[in-house]
Amino acid sequence: MKNLIKHNKLNFILIAILGVVLVLPILWWGFPDWFHITIFPVLSQILGRITSFFQFSVGELMLISAVFLVITYLSILFASIILQKLRPIRRFLTKQYIHIFLIVLIVMELNCFLLYQTSKIPVNSVETNREYGFGELSILRNYLVEQANLNSGRMVRDNQGEIIDSCDIKNKAKESLKKLSYQYPQLKGFYVDPKPLYFSDFFSQQYILGYFFPFSMEANYNQNIYIVNMPVTMCHELAHTKGFIREDEANFLAFLACIHSEEVLFNYSGYLSVLGYVDQDFYRELGENLEEYQKYPPILDQVREDDIFIEEEIWLKIEKNAYFSTDFLKDASKSFTDTTLKLNGVSEGIVSYSKVVLLLLEYYDGILY
Repeated sequence: MKNLIKHNKLNFILIAILGVVLVLPILWWGFPDWFHITIFPVLSQILGRITSFFQFSVGELMLISAVFLVITYLSILFASIILQKLRPIRRFLTKQYIHIFLIVLIVMELNCFLLYQTSKIPVNSVETNREYGFGELSILRNYLVEQANLNSGRMVRDNQGEIIDSCDIKNKAKESLKKLSYQYPQLKGFYVDPKPLYFSDFFSQQYILGYFFPFSMEANYNQNIYIVNMPVTMCHELAHTKGFIREDEANFLAFLACIHSEEVLFNYSGYLSVLGYVDQDFYRELGENLEEYQKYPPILDQVREDDIFIEEEIWLKIEKNAYFSTDFLKDASKSFTDTTLKLNGVSEGIVSYSKVVLLLLEYYDGILY
């Protein structure tokens, strides 16, 4: 037993830390909120400042390294079955990999999983606690259509109708979120600079706009996406770095940050980011009756043309250089995200992104209806 403890002391320490982090929320229901307010800002700032020294995405490099380490270990594992000389190396690597695995679990629990247990963000100064019907949904939908139509006409475009904008989106995204700190104090303080994903083509095939890396506390964005997606995507990922881990809440905060910005591109990006969710729910409530749907204020063709993930020309280049099928990567990514969310208590899974509709209904309560 003494030898076991001697050689596995680090494992015992790591397991003890992980155990405390897992048990505390059970014994003290307010621990996740306390952690989000007091400890998480310190951890995120330390990690964020360190990784900010690097121009590239440290998190992306970590993912690549993880794949390499797994492949290396499996190769040595199989080789050691045949070659006896490799067994000491296998045993040594196994110990190190167990350390790494436990550290990964602790970091994921502190910087991600634990935050799913925090209280839901307050949306209005007065909690209504009421259900919303078709009337409120239609008012909200018509308002968003009006704003999206209006802002589409305010955009500067080239001869092909593509949006042109020269504002500093990265810094404006940080400023826009920080302005919301009067209502959400966690949005104060240091912000990392959003970083482009080097393998944006690969992430494009998964239809990923941006990525939050809890190990490096970075906000990453897909550099292939259409410009109108950039502001809201950066705000969304930056909201994650502030501990707002739920997708619907990050969507909502990104929306608020964009529509209250002085930049027209941000306004347009914000309204477009939620219009699809609201309009889809609205159409479903109409029983998917197209004739009835057409009686309501229409979404302009220009708005529909702007509401794209990636421009067609870029898509063609991605598909031409792709190593894997887009359909395969898209389905795999969707399944992984859905499973991860459900494991963290988000029963709706990937559908939780659209829960921002309820947050919008609550936010505009007393404003529009």
